[in-house]
Amino acid sequence: MTLEHFPPPARIAALLGILLLSACGTEQIDPPFYRAYRDQYAITAEELKTLQFYISGDVLAHAVDASGGVTPEQVVIVKKRTPGLVREVGPNWLRVAFTEGGEGVLFRLRSDRPTAVYALATRTADGSIALVSDLRDPVLIQGERRYRLIQGADVYLIVSAKDLGHVIESRPHVTGLEGKK
Repeated sequence: MTLEHFPPPARIAALLGILLLSACGTEQIDPPFYRAYRDQYAITAEELKTLQFYISGDVLAHAVDASGGVTPEQVVIVKKRTPGLVREVGPNWLRVAFTEGGEGVLFRLRSDRPTAVYALATRTADGSIALVSDLRDPVLIQGERRYRLIQGADVYLIVSAKDLGHVIESRPHVTGLEGKK
């Protein structure tokens, strides 16, 4: 059956539908930033600082103070896909800033597996870096401030597919050999 069998409005709707579906198929999807990317492509600390990162989900936190109450000024909201940039790099962690001049938030690998993502983390009393989702009381420590996470303890980093593609393309590529014709 061809498009001529449909009345003109249906033909236009069918063509628009095909165009919309084909446009959706070309859009890049930004992936989680997996350990494998950093390891397999030997992404340097300086290159990490050029990549655009995003947070995977919404975060809602309350600043913790001695009063025990929460004022509107103590509520922190970070929306899903808020962009951030790497400020510091460790062997299994990244510090990502989501505000201009901000000190940044820690993200640590969830495991040693290649499919591990960089998940929200914090420094503990002994100085180690723990995943916030693993803590009995999900509190994020930022300098002298403490934030109790109401939502989003399990968020992780997403990386711009375009930026990651540029880094991968900067690696040497074998061009191959062709036989004589």
